[in-house]
Amino acid sequence: MNLKQKLIFVIFLVSLLPIIMLGYSSYRLGLNNVLRIQKQNFYRSVEREADTVKRNLEGVEREINYISNLLENDFERGLEYMASLQESSRFFKSIYVATSDKNIELFPKEELPSGFDPTQRPWYILGINSNGIAVTEPYIDVVSNTHVVGIVKKIRTKNGLEGVLSFDLNINEFVGDLQKVKLGDTGYIYITDINGLTLVHPKKDLIGQNAFSLVPDLARVLEGKSGEINYEFNGEKKLIAYKHIESLNWVISGGADISEFIRSFDRVRNAIIIILSLVILLSIIVTSLTQKKLFFLYYHLLKILKKEQMEIWLLELRFPVMMKLVNWE
Repeated sequence: MNLKQKLIFVIFLVSLLPIIMLGYSSYRLGLNNVLRIQKQNFYRSVEREADTVKRNLEGVEREINYISNLLENDFERGLEYMASLQESSRFFKSIYVATSDKNIELFPKEELPSGFDPTQRPWYILGINSNGIAVTEPYIDVVSNTHVVGIVKKIRTKNGLEGVLSFDLNINEFVGDLQKVKLGDTGYIYITDINGLTLVHPKKDLIGQNAFSLVPDLARVLEGKSGEINYEFNGEKKLIAYKHIESLNWVISGGADISEFIRSFDRVRNAIIIILSLVILLSIIVTSLTQKKLFFLYYHLLKILKKEQMEIWLLELRFPVMMKLVNWE
């Protein structure tokens, strides 16, 4: 590389390097801001749906307290109210009460397997051993053969029998419009229990499967009561926000592919690339126009320096002669 080429390269580098660094840092800063805002939006969506579920749960608890009081004071009247409530409310797949003598009143009326003993069912065992209202872990319903969650409470009838009142939740209705919520273009919200069992998911084939087994990184939602997680699955970087509903032992999560938000920032990236390209082109033009003047100045300066160097050299030659003349005199 000759001197002319080196000079052009230095000018080019000095003028463009700061602009390139500024463009890159602006892009990264903008992208990080987009991701931060999306995290906030995800969390707000998840929190809003969690609040909806909590309000619905409070309504269920009011109903179960009211019916338990009816059953303890007027069992028949309590049964009538149970039938009416189950028929009118979309929240309840079924409502039933079982007593320690193994009798069960179920609404809507269903034919149970021969020899069915309600006192051995997980909802009954939990309810009879609990003080106040309790929530079961998801279990397989003997009638529908699907996962259900029961809200249960222990009762005592007037004739002295103990029993358990249980509401089986119609989970999809209970969680409201959660499954319709869109996060970005492809993101969604879903619900698991604290063991990873998927209860609500827009992809129906995943319901009943263990999310923590399918995607081990999702188990990190157990590290805190709320927050965000970045993870990678099948080569795609993903982002989710989550929040626990402790009264149900559920985790509501929502997220999407990070690439979706990077794509949404492509317009900014493209604008930066166009600006840099124009600056590079302008720098090339300016460098081309000014290089002749620069080299003229360079060679002129070099000529002056050579002239000065020659005069210094002549002076060095004359100096000894001058000193002799001075000494001779």
